[in-house]
Amino acid sequence: MSKKPPSPLPVPKPLPPQTAEIQAASPEPPSDPLLKHDSNLNIANTFYDMGKLQEALPYYQLALDEYSSEQQDPTLVTEMIRFIEERIAEINSKRSQ
Repeated sequence: MSKKPPSPLPVPKPLPPQTAEIQAASPEPPSDPLLKHDSNLNIANTFYDMGKLQEALPYYQLALDEYSSEQQDPTLVTEMIRFIEERIAEINSKRSQ
């Protein structure tokens, strides 16, 4: 049975014209490499909190892959990996019920 890719996120509406000015005045994004992992984890947690476990699972798996390859702060990375693995196991156990 082939896996179905995660449902795409809704297409954003066109931005108002003043958005370019706001973006130009915004500071550069943070250079912390852990922040890029947080986006997939945040999406996964949002789906999880909404009860959409199947939609959360691929984002947890992406976050797990990203944190597993991270070389920064081993304590934080270990805690995040443990948290993500627990969520994935929980989703898989609910899926098999």
